[in-house]
Amino acid sequence: MEKRAQYVFLALVVLMFACKSKTSDKTADSLATDTTNQTEQNLPPADGQDTASAAATDSSTAPASDKKIANKKAAKKTDEVKRPVEEKKPAAKKLAGVGTSIDRNGFTLVNGNRFFPIGIYTGKGPKPGDWGTSDESLQKMSSAGFNTVLAYTYGDRPNAADFMNRAKAHGLKVIYSVKDMYSGSAPTAKVKLSSDQLVSNYVDIVKNSPNLLAWYTNDELGMDKMALVSSAFQNIRSRDSQHIIFQVNNQINTLSSFARTADVIGTDPYVITGNNFGSLKRVTDWTHSAKAAAGSKKGVWQVVQMFDKKFQKSNLASHPPTADEMRNIAFQSLIAGSKGLMFYAYHWLFYGPDKKYSEAAFNKRWPDVVQVVREVKNISPIILQNQIVDIKRTGFAYTQYRAWKSGDNLYLMLANTEQKTAANIFTVPAGNWKLKSSVGIPGKLMVAGNNVRVNLAPLGSGVIILEK
Repeated sequence: MEKRAQYVFLALVVLMFACKSKTSDKTADSLATDTTNQTEQNLPPADGQDTASAAATDSSTAPASDKKIANKKAAKKTDEVKRPVEEKKPAAKKLAGVGTSIDRNGFTLVNGNRFFPIGIYTGKGPKPGDWGTSDESLQKMSSAGFNTVLAYTYGDRPNAADFMNRAKAHGLKVIYSVKDMYSGSAPTAKVKLSSDQLVSNYVDIVKNSPNLLAWYTNDELGMDKMALVSSAFQNIRSRDSQHIIFQVNNQINTLSSFARTADVIGTDPYVITGNNFGSLKRVTDWTHSAKAAAGSKKGVWQVVQMFDKKFQKSNLASHPPTADEMRNIAFQSLIAGSKGLMFYAYHWLFYGPDKKYSEAAFNKRWPDVVQVVREVKNISPIILQNQIVDIKRTGFAYTQYRAWKSGDNLYLMLANTEQKTAANIFTVPAGNWKLKSSVGIPGKLMVAGNNVRVNLAPLGSGVIILEK
């Protein structure tokens, strides 16, 4: 009986100890759970943690119905942050003050100094051979006032280094095009290499050229090519972090997405279409869209049309843009905030009305191009100073305008986007201003005190220079 009582007593002790241990574990688990939840709810996502991860964590204690909603939101956000551009390859080390970059105001820096790109596209055109990038053509570009060239023919040619050297000899920087080096394209098929392999080869050949300004990765590609463009961006970055990447698009709704894969973006509003093209305001609208997509950390270089749109659409009347029309496009772009201009395109200026090679057609058009390029070149040092002055406009609402100060001079740039006369009064900062000179203003002009009264002709544009 005594032994039996001892057994019962021992069993009771064991049972009591087991219950106490279980209660203790449960309490500890409960405290751990409460502490974890409180920390995750009160703290923001850690550096490097995306908001999708934070949302997924917070949803762990929600009811089942809320979890579904939270999980859907988290999945959607995760899809966004897992775009190809986010899956970064290690970038090459960036050396400060070397190569090209974009400063906090969107200006291009070359070896640490501001530079205003005035570029021109060139390509194969209507004549066999490489005449579009011949020494004769490069010299014409340089003499006209261009400081940059983008050649579609380079590219996948074996003499890339030679082209870089020849462009340098003519005082031209190069935007090197790899925009056709995507899987399935003719260049990749020809050499039987992947797009990454082909791009890598040319990056290694060109990246140390002293006149390399930028890489060109996208020419009007749609969202279906986003993965390829993203891959090219990462690939170039991993091999060359010293030079910026540039792309142009004509699909405005894609700009914000593609901006993630470039340092400079642009649009190409080809508004001179035949003889009845109406308003040119699309230039301003598209430049604003590019600026919005670029934000504060990227640059914008807009494209200026200098070719006859009939060569793209045969049903249009032939209408090569005049000097006044090209100036209007260029000045609208500058007023809206473009920090560089690219003119399209040299090789198409050789098309005659019958779309055959014609030096006569080129010789007729080229002087207008030279005139506008030199006007842009003359104002570019003022733009680079970035001393923007606030002014007020009354009158015609579609006149685009911006003013800069330099020393004792005030530069007022105007562009009438419409096919009607624009009557405006511009109020500039107080002072006894007088007219110093004007460029491209064919309308009536009067300066009195701090008021500038001007009647701009239809599609008129220009610069008014005031001095005290």
